[in-house]
Amino acid sequence: MTKTLHASAPGKVILCGEYAVLQGAPALVAGIDRRVNLQLKSQPSSRPGITLCCPGFIPEASQLHWQATELVSTEPSLTLLIKLFNALLAEIPRATDILRSHSWALEIDSRALFDTQHKLGLGSSGALATALAGVLWTLSGAVPSREQAWPIIHKAHSIAQGKQGSGADVAASLCGGTCVFSNQQQLHCTLEPLRLPQGTHLAFIWTGTSASTPKYLHSLSQWRERHPTSFAQHMGLLEEQSRTSAMARTANELVANFRQFTEVLHEFDRDSQLGIFANGHEQLYLSGRKYRHLTYKPCGAGGGDLGLAVASDTIELTDFLAQLGKHGVHALPLAIDYSGLTTEQHE
Repeated sequence: MTKTLHASAPGKVILCGEYAVLQGAPALVAGIDRRVNLQLKSQPSSRPGITLCCPGFIPEASQLHWQATELVSTEPSLTLLIKLFNALLAEIPRATDILRSHSWALEIDSRALFDTQHKLGLGSSGALATALAGVLWTLSGAVPSREQAWPIIHKAHSIAQGKQGSGADVAASLCGGTCVFSNQQQLHCTLEPLRLPQGTHLAFIWTGTSASTPKYLHSLSQWRERHPTSFAQHMGLLEEQSRTSAMARTANELVANFRQFTEVLHEFDRDSQLGIFANGHEQLYLSGRKYRHLTYKPCGAGGGDLGLAVASDTIELTDFLAQLGKHGVHALPLAIDYSGLTTEQHE
């Protein structure tokens, strides 16, 4: 009997709390309506294995083979996926047994989170990790709660990337919507759903340049080792502003809180020379400072990828967006996705 499983997870944006979230401070995160979609389908064959199709990324189907309980591939571009797959399979042995006993076709479509071959900074790998975990749990017949799922996916994602981030991207992909996230010593996270104040308007700006989050985290680690006192001072300020960023009760207060956080982030970037405001963010940040009810900030690690304009005045936001062309950037049509990880199965 043919079995078909589907899983889908949204990308993410960090609205406020970048870098501070790495120290356990709360960050305001959101799922976004660009999703990674997976389909896993059993196929008639006497030879166990997985035929993988990634439209837009590998021109032809690729074969994944088993070596004991791990999958292998000769395709270099699949290295992260294979590491992620095997890290998740180690945590879901029932799925490993089922996969090894049949032949399967797996399609992974993450094109919505990319601009052709360039990532948009929407947490594509975190969304992939979440969707892949969802399809494997559905295959095993036991999907855990979000609280149980997060540390497993976060661990696998960290192994695959060779770094340990905050896990905010995984949390946003799991839950969708907007929420206050904090990482409790890598063991579990707290997630508090939060609705933005009425009258808050968001616009997401694509800088046209992809940035490497692992590279920025590595540079941050080096700077921390060289300048521990400055690091502690800046992180203390970032954590303080991050904790107040989501406490706003009005749209005007939210804009003001985001502006204060961004100013502290800007000072941190100036001292550390990480380049958070590089590749267009600096010019947009300065342009945003001209407005009373609007602020602009990088999203995530910065240095390219995505930026955010948050406003409580639609006239000011319209005027700001009209200036994007002269900066060589453009807005992306994005909205908050409230559904998070979804899974389904058909016989």
